Amino acid sequence: MTSISGVYFYYGRSSKILPRVLSSIHGLLGASLLLVAMLIWDNGLSSPEFELIYTWVFLLPLSSIIFSFVFFSGNKWLHLLQLVNLIGLAWCWFVGVMAVTGNWL
Repeated sequence: MTSISGVYFYYGRSSKILPRVLSSIHGLLGASLLLVAMLIWDNGLSSPEFELIYTWVFLLPLSSIIFSFVFFSGNKWLHLLQLVNLIGLAWCWFVGVMAVTGNWL
């Protein structure tokens, strides 16, 4: 997912940095959210109450994906990479929810 963010940032043709970052940060956000979830679990701070919060925070990478569909100025064929990104985000959410709640399969 972070590699896909790098591809989006590299191939974005916008001269303004903010739209370029916002349209390429989706993978980095998803990986960061998984890292935070694992740190919560590793430090013994897991709680079932975190499930809804963690799920809502996943709207950030999803909104970045939508932003990239609208404002990405590079080759539009790169949007096919979002299929891989969505699968990765789903996996990160699944594992992350188990980590933040402490309810592993």
